[in-house]
Amino acid sequence: MRCTRLLWVVVACTSFALRATPAGAQVSLFPRQGLSFGTLSPGVPEWIAPTDAARRAEVELVGAGDYTILVDVPAALVSAAGGAMPLSFGVADGMIRWKKSNHEQSFQPGQSVEIRIPPGIGGAYVWIGGTAQPTTSQRPGNYAGAITVRIMAAGT
Repeated sequence: MRCTRLLWVVVACTSFALRATPAGAQVSLFPRQGLSFGTLSPGVPEWIAPTDAARRAEVELVGAGDYTILVDVPAALVSAAGGAMPLSFGVADGMIRWKKSNHEQSFQPGQSVEIRIPPGIGGAYVWIGGTAQPTTSQRPGNYAGAITVRIMAAGT
């Protein structure tokens, strides 16, 4: 018999505006979607690409300016019973896509990334994928964790 489990990672992010430059540039963050691995099989890793619109995590940035973004990711998802399922995030599991543009930039979740959102394009999207790595003895259940997206004015 095949054991399965449902996994969800939610984007834990606070909407806020901050002054980024003397010119008064501002940015706001809005969580749009959590990272969803769906039902998994024991011992079978599941990779979600940051371009997978149905399952990736997504945060919308609205505004313009120069920023440093840090996406904090958990090392594992945890069940209510205390079980842990390892996660990993590769060098291209994060992507920033500017609005009103075809410009994209890959990054590794867990590492900071510097971006410039030009005035007039409305902002950008931060997309996050990753890999769930259930063990062969993984217990069935719902597993969850939090991804935290932080944004700071560049150079601070």
